[in-house]
Amino acid sequence: MGSLIFRWRRFAQRNEGRLLYGLQRFVVGRIWANRAVRRAFRVFTSSRLPNRWVFLVGCYNSGTTLLRDLLGAHPSIATLPREGVRFTEEFPELQKGGWQRMLLMNRDDWAMPRDDIQRRKAKIVKDWSPLWKSGAHVYLEKSIEHSVRMEWLDAAFDAPYFISIVRNGYCVCEGILRKAVPRGEARTTVGDSYPISLAAKQWVAINEQIDQESRRVRNVLHVSYESLVSNPIGTLKSIFSFIGVDCPEMSFRHGQVFVAGQKFRVSNQNMRSLARLSPREVAEATPQMRKVLAQYGYEILEEK
Repeated sequence: MGSLIFRWRRFAQRNEGRLLYGLQRFVVGRIWANRAVRRAFRVFTSSRLPNRWVFLVGCYNSGTTLLRDLLGAHPSIATLPREGVRFTEEFPELQKGGWQRMLLMNRDDWAMPRDDIQRRKAKIVKDWSPLWKSGAHVYLEKSIEHSVRMEWLDAAFDAPYFISIVRNGYCVCEGILRKAVPRGEARTTVGDSYPISLAAKQWVAINEQIDQESRRVRNVLHVSYESLVSNPIGTLKSIFSFIGVDCPEMSFRHGQVFVAGQKFRVSNQNMRSLARLSPREVAEATPQMRKVLAQYGYEILEEK
């Protein structure tokens, strides 16, 4: 019961000022995530294509959901109610085996087949089409798993735009440990929670993969969680300019960002996240992340 209350409060806070709309999207998303429902209604749906595709990538707990919601407030941008991988069978399941928020453990499935790209794209587009809001000409899809298949998406969706977001690795690891629940095979392997060293390896692997694939795609913009929460208006302006849409009316005051009349709470949660880590956890995570932390300019914590 306590967990349900916490999740409701978090949902209500995230959808402050648009709770009914948020509930509608949540319910529709839950229904459409059911494979049997999609199959039953597929004959009645038609494919819809935007003027521009945008894919938002980054490691778990890096601010992808916050950024998706902020960008989705733009009247010309449509987003999905959940991660797009939940609404189609065309992407490999990278959390199989109960590895929740731990796609590293299914690394053998990262590569997408290259022999039937257009068939897969057509199926994905049809699966997603009923969920885009009308009137939008830019479709933005946020799935963490897209971080390891950017090159495939670039080929399949004819040079889409990619936005990559990175966050302090220590904070990402803390969030994964706090939110992820290993199940089935994963629980048998690691127990009730992940070791922080595994979360650290995943942060490194995903960001290294994004870095490598960014060199092979045509349109990519890199931002950081820290810049988003400290300067949300400036960060959003740079993104809107990158994807070619006019900036809506925006303001930032008292920890609240207003985008096209919609209100969002934005604050830097890094200090709270770091405070939850024990000295032992810091010591276990640091060796795994040292090189990549330095690459992104994050402080390396030797001890707490």
